[in-house]
Amino acid sequence: MAHRRPGPDHHAPGENLARTGALGDAPMARTLAAVRDYVARGARLGASEIRIVATSAVREASNGRAFAAAVEQATGQRVNVVSGEVEARLTLLGVGHGLGRLSGLVLTFDIGGGARSTCCPRVTRSDR
Repeated sequence: MAHRRPGPDHHAPGENLARTGALGDAPMARTLAAVRDYVARGARLGASEIRIVATSAVREASNGRAFAAAVEQATGQRVNVVSGEVEARLTLLGVGHGLGRLSGLVLTFDIGGGARSTCCPRVTRSDR
């Protein structure tokens, strides 16, 4: 799972997406720089596999496919644009990874750049 660092290098590719319907040049540039950095770091640390997953902002933007292609060209890595359902499942898996074993009703909030969503599944051991 990716780790997002808050601060001046924080990127939000979906910034202004609702207003314009497209990813803006500045958010794309910041995001591309961050993804390049993460890919390079992963390679330096000896990652055997690097996955780039794009979610709602790239999925919904009129220029999302072009941005994904630019990321692929810049990094040499495939970009997997996931469905909303897969995005929610990955969010829940990330929460579980960060907080440890969960059980019962678990409410998660995803307040990313392209969408705001909640997920409230019943988690059992077989879900992990």
